[in-house]
Amino acid sequence: MSFIARLCDRALPGWPAVDAESRACALDAAAEFVEREIALAPAHIRAGIRGLGLLFRAVMAVSGGDPDRVAGLAPPLARYWQLVRQLAILAYLDHPAVLDAIGMTHGAARQDAFRAARRRAVEADG
Repeated sequence: MSFIARLCDRALPGWPAVDAESRACALDAAAEFVEREIALAPAHIRAGIRGLGLLFRAVMAVSGGDPDRVAGLAPPLARYWQLVRQLAILAYLDHPAVLDAIGMTHGAARQDAFRAARRRAVEADG
């Protein structure tokens, strides 16, 4: 498991309750999303994030592995943890298994339903 994946695992909320397989799938998707978003950042921002990630990892290894404790040591480390946590939660709550658990439809399904309703309305007017 990558460092980002371990951080994402610590960041993900316990709600909604999903089975272990779905949570593992959502965790993988969240970790991939966080890594992809960092990789897509402009070079000067990406370099800073990666540098903070290395520092965060080193301090975490020395301090016992608690990201919340590390984030309390310095504001830049807190911002790094905040970035990873927020991106992970965003990706987790948008995962289809989690959306099913909270009774929501995925964005693509909502968009398809809206387009079908709009098409019916246009055809009824025309």
